[in-house]
Amino acid sequence: AFGKFSTRLGTISTDLLFRPDTARTIDFEGKLRAVDFDLGTLVNARDNIGRISLSVSVSGVSAAGGSINADLKGNVQRFEFRGYNYTNIALAGHLKDKTYDGSVNIRDPNISLEFLGEVNLAGEKAAFDFTANVTDANLYALNLDRSDPDFTASFYLIAKGKGNSVNNLNGEIRLLNSLFTRKDQQLQVYDCSIVADDRQNLNHLQVRSDFLDADLSGHYQLTHAGRTFRSFLQAYLPSLSDSTGTDNHLSTADFNLKATVKNARPLLDFFLPGWYVADKSTLTCSFRGNENALALSVQSPQLQLGALRWTNLALSANSSPEALVLEAGSKYLSMGSLRLENLSVTSASAHDSSRISVKWNNWQDLL
Repeated sequence: AFGKFSTRLGTISTDLLFRPDTARTIDFEGKLRAVDFDLGTLVNARDNIGRISLSVSVSGVSAAGGSINADLKGNVQRFEFRGYNYTNIALAGHLKDKTYDGSVNIRDPNISLEFLGEVNLAGEKAAFDFTANVTDANLYALNLDRSDPDFTASFYLIAKGKGNSVNNLNGEIRLLNSLFTRKDQQLQVYDCSIVADDRQNLNHLQVRSDFLDADLSGHYQLTHAGRTFRSFLQAYLPSLSDSTGTDNHLSTADFNLKATVKNARPLLDFFLPGWYVADKSTLTCSFRGNENALALSVQSPQLQLGALRWTNLALSANSSPEALVLEAGSKYLSMGSLRLENLSVTSASAHDSSRISVKWNNWQDLL
């Protein structure tokens, strides 16, 4: 059957042969063409997915109620994702309602990709199980990172799990043999994995990489981290914290975090030149939002932020509903040619005011 259907989502042209199989199913085979079809609206993902134009051969079954189970093979002339139109896409796989299982190969001027696996958008949470080999992806042109026009990435990705965001991710994402470049800089990442276990009573996020190991457990929403911090700070210094988007009550976040730096220099040289965190630096943090209770500790043999460099740094932050107390000290604090020895700073904040004390015990130098 030949047909052309124009809907609010776009135009679909068909050259299909239909054969009734039972009273409730129809077999079909032929060609399908879509022009500027609004796929994002169809799968309820308009924030990231836009329109698609494609030409494919299909063979499958349509059941009562609109269910589709079909094999397909063809080309995508245009696919819009995050405002960029990907071109030269070949696909071959199986489509069952909102689940695709098969391959996707992209030969776009700004990315080469070989995808193999399954993506299921039918449930409340998206499910995925795939590998992706990405070569020379121009992250700036693809609207994935607009910080540098010369930022490109190549990597092999393995992903399996469920989730619509980092807040409810349940599974593992692993990055292997990655190469990031910008101008004359390169960063190699041989192995980086993120394992997330999202449960009703306890969540856990584990990061293992060449540069950093970290474990986060408890109740948290990573995309609301900024709002959680502002809500926390408002209890002590409301004038310094923008209350927009914060809750009137104390944050309900409840978590423990532990992180250890392994070899951060290549990562920082690439993303934050002039910054340095020494190997074996550690961060531990415990937060109980219902009590606004924070216990944070940072230990680092050496920390550098631009012209400031701390040696044997120890920093702690502790809070209660009444006050927030910060303490920081180091063996040396260097600022260019100036070096301060045994410098410590303590601050106590409450009721929109802070009391700060500075101690400098440079016993070896007489002024």
